[in-house]
Amino acid sequence: MRIEPDEVDILSGIRKDETIGSPLALYVANKYFKIDRLPPVPMQPDTGVGAGILKYDRQDGRDILERASARETAMRVAVGAVCKLLLKEIGVEVAGHVVALGPVQANTAGMIFAQILERCEASEVCCADLDAGQKMLAAIDEAKVNGDTLGGMFEVVAAGLPVGLGSHAQWDRKLDANIARAVMSIQAVKGVEFGIGFEGGMSNGQLQIVRAEMKPISTTIKPLPATDIQTGQEVKTEVERFDVCAVPAAAVVARR
Repeated sequence: MRIEPDEVDILSGIRKDETIGSPLALYVANKYFKIDRLPPVPMQPDTGVGAGILKYDRQDGRDILERASARETAMRVAVGAVCKLLLKEIGVEVAGHVVALGPVQANTAGMIFAQILERCEASEVCCADLDAGQKMLAAIDEAKVNGDTLGGMFEVVAAGLPVGLGSHAQWDRKLDANIARAVMSIQAVKGVEFGIGFEGGMSNGQLQIVRAEMKPISTTIKPLPATDIQTGQEVKTEVERFDVCAVPAAAVVARR
């Protein structure tokens, strides 16, 4: 929906556009919502909200809903932007692009890294196949009319990685395991797979390719069955707002 007017304020660590060695502190305010003014949310047993209410013994699902929101990734992207500047100094670049959205598949066969990087930046849905990108936009519009949501797949490609990042000797230092954990931690991502670029849990100097599957967003404009945690009665979820598709945004989060 792109309704949040997010801005990043740098509180410390920067002077005259350069880091100065002290801790870098970034601040992102959620200016759109005032949490205390929002109505309570009933339990939704088929989502993580219901499980969170039971685990943390809360009476209002919003305590879980807002903390589990993908808005949490805003700071990951802000910090990741700084990390990408550091990586660029040693010749490492990262691109993230959508390869499938709903029923639409992108065709990026034969594209070199520079083409993917340039084209996905020019696409509204972060798709390097510009024709497929237009079809993805149409699929999103159709899903919105139907009150539905769409999932898809995105791909992250890293170029310029040195040989030997990670380790084959310790399970917790395997590069692919740590990447998988990071990508799977993005909200609604349910599967991660790796392409070329690994030998025994370490980088081997090739392009590093990671693909991730993202499920359709659970919150829809159509009310879903739920249970009121105070009365135990079956109710319908209240609809405040919903996003039709977050796959392009997830591609941006993952490449950071």
